Amino acid sequence: LGVPTLVVEPTALRSENNQLLARGKRIDLIYRDTTLSELCDLEEKGYDMHPFRTAFRRGQVISSLEGEFDHKSVFEVFTDPNYAQVFSQKERELFKRHILWTRLLRDSKTSDPRGKSVDLLRFVQHTQRTLVLKPNRLYGGKGIVFGCEVTHRTWQSKIERALKERGEWVVQQLGTLRKKSFSSPTGGSIREKDYYVVSGFFATEKGLGLVGRMSENKVVNVARRGGLTPILLMKSSHEKSEASGREPQDARN
Repeated sequence: LGVPTLVVEPTALRSENNQLLARGKRIDLIYRDTTLSELCDLEEKGYDMHPFRTAFRRGQVISSLEGEFDHKSVFEVFTDPNYAQVFSQKERELFKRHILWTRLLRDSKTSDPRGKSVDLLRFVQHTQRTLVLKPNRLYGGKGIVFGCEVTHRTWQSKIERALKERGEWVVQQLGTLRKKSFSSPTGGSIREKDYYVVSGFFATEKGLGLVGRMSENKVVNVARRGGLTPILLMKSSHEKSEASGREPQDARN
């Protein structure tokens, strides 16, 4: 886009005369592709992270520290009946339609996806094929384990490892993955290829936006060699007729 940009390690930042610098150039905005825990690890190893701290305080870092509180385990609040009373009926119906059952992995009693009280660890061990293990705070599809794709022994091993990292893993109900066929150029010819697809929403001042993603992997993520797809909204014959001022045609049209 013509904006002067540098790609540097987090440790390359310097602070001089109240200015942030990298390679001798002034830095106005930082886009970080790293977690807060990784920055803390660098500081513990002796690197000077004061310039990064300054950038956070000034609001010069994207994503901000707010992103560190965007844990997957927050979905437990929306899918656990114990918290239902703090939400309206309309909100609860929305959660039920769109949010997958999620629990922070730990030794505890909880409710399963049907609302039945269960021992969480025993439930996770015996309901492997319908569940997914995910790092609570990582991104880009890192560390995700599909129960339906691994042996029971591997699943048990992953659970044991996750329990040693307290608060770092969630277990989530496996969602339904849709597939779409796309035209793919191969060796001078075009062939149809199936991809997993997902869509999401984002709010703007002008209204609600949609974004589509596609991937050969079940983890549909751009960081996992996924891509973006166009989304077409198709009007029904009734909507088309209303827009043109004509009488609605037979619904079969």
